[in-house]
Amino acid sequence: MYYPDKKTFKELSKQGLMVPVYRELDGTIGKPFEVFERLNPGKNSFLLESARFHPKTGRYSFIGFDPFMVFKSKGECIEIIEKDGIKRFDGNPILELRRIFNNLRSIRLDGMPNFTGGAVGYFGYDIRHFFENLPRRAEDDLKIPDINLLFVDTIIAFDHLKGSIKVISNAQNSQDCNKSYDRAVDKIEKVVARLEKGTNSKYSNFLFPPHPISSHNVTLRR
Repeated sequence: MYYPDKKTFKELSKQGLMVPVYRELDGTIGKPFEVFERLNPGKNSFLLESARFHPKTGRYSFIGFDPFMVFKSKGECIEIIEKDGIKRFDGNPILELRRIFNNLRSIRLDGMPNFTGGAVGYFGYDIRHFFENLPRRAEDDLKIPDINLLFVDTIIAFDHLKGSIKVISNAQNSQDCNKSYDRAVDKIEKVVARLEKGTNSKYSNFLFPPHPISSHNVTLRR
């Protein structure tokens, strides 16, 4: 079953924002790192892992892959990679990102994690030049982008508190709500099909704990 249903989705779409659609699974598919290894999603992917079982901090782990957009910048040189090609131009990357984010806002639904998709990556130290007038003295020895972000509309969210998994896909608002909803469901089903392959693994004896743990004393934080 998918949440929200198509009727509710159509009502939510009237707000003019992206709407997250999800299917919930039990936690027997595997631990996040094992699932990530099994999916083998390639270089444009991420695992945001949490080691806590607390209702407010570190509750979720996230896997994302197959971005619909990759944003990179070096100084004022901007590169945007999408399915239909690559655009390169000069500009202020902070202002360009603001424009992109304004067009990709998603509705918040009850029972969902705070993160349901969006941009994951890094902002390098040199973007400070877009906020402060500072001298450029450091040697650029790494030769990597100042900003590198993957934009994903479909993710896997592991709820360590409930021992469940949500496969979430954000349906982009369009004039045809039925097609948008069906497209999101199709993306979810393709991810679920990949998840269900090879669920018997060496990690199967220590997947999610049988009961929620109220706290876990660790130092690693996301």
